[in-house]
Amino acid sequence: MKVLKTSVTFFSILALSSVPMPPSGSWSRSVFLNMYHLISFTKKNRLAPEAGYVFPWILWHIWKARNCFCFEYTRINPTVILDKAMMEAEIWRDLHTRSQERLSSSVTRNIISPVWVKPLQGWVKCNIASSWVASSNNSGGASIVRNDVGSVVFHSRRSFSRSDTPLMASLSSLLWSVEAMASLRLDKIMFETSSDVLKDAFIRRSSIPQVERMVSAILQRLDTFQDWRLNHVVNEENKVATLVATSVTADSRFQSYVATCGPSWLQDLLAREAARTLP
Repeated sequence: MKVLKTSVTFFSILALSSVPMPPSGSWSRSVFLNMYHLISFTKKNRLAPEAGYVFPWILWHIWKARNCFCFEYTRINPTVILDKAMMEAEIWRDLHTRSQERLSSSVTRNIISPVWVKPLQGWVKCNIASSWVASSNNSGGASIVRNDVGSVVFHSRRSFSRSDTPLMASLSSLLWSVEAMASLRLDKIMFETSSDVLKDAFIRRSSIPQVERMVSAILQRLDTFQDWRLNHVVNEENKVATLVATSVTADSRFQSYVATCGPSWLQDLLAREAARTLP
């Protein structure tokens, strides 16, 4: 019974994706024939770019969903599986960009400096940052939420104790921010972070149980939103959150708070970012 449900999920997800059907017009019940079709099309460069890099991640997340169904008796919606696969495929592609493309991108960034970009209409953007110092018992976390016209909905700052590494500080800050968004009943949210170690934690499986538990908890909480995105951006696009988080460790501002406006000492930066970015 479980094998049948998994195969149905497989066909449902492929139907939702951009992966092309076999020449026969339907997917085979043979795993070997389906894999042969996908791999042969990739070798011939006949797949659309988005289909070519996403199908391995679709298979990976179908396998994870199958394990979840078999061992936890939880069925994951095919659209959720596809969204996760698309997100991880996009991250993987960004990490494996050709050297020439990276050089071109670097030249472009030198000409046009990256800036914070407003979210899509009807969405809010939550920028997240953390600050960690080896000699301190406390790490800092911050988040700032802005709407599609660039106005601050609220921002918050928090001090965390017992964060042994920069990664644990980043994970704590992200989980805290995601839970805050859930408590405010916000649905369409774009989360942005500039933490490289946090990005790696979601791409590569960690051998540290505590890290795996944190990543799993974050993904489970994210799945409760109507729609969400988790993006990695360059530091220039995450300035405000980074400055607020750094104030915890740099200025010993350990008092946590939530405010319904932006930080008064960063009003000029917030105004510039809201004015020079397109909706």
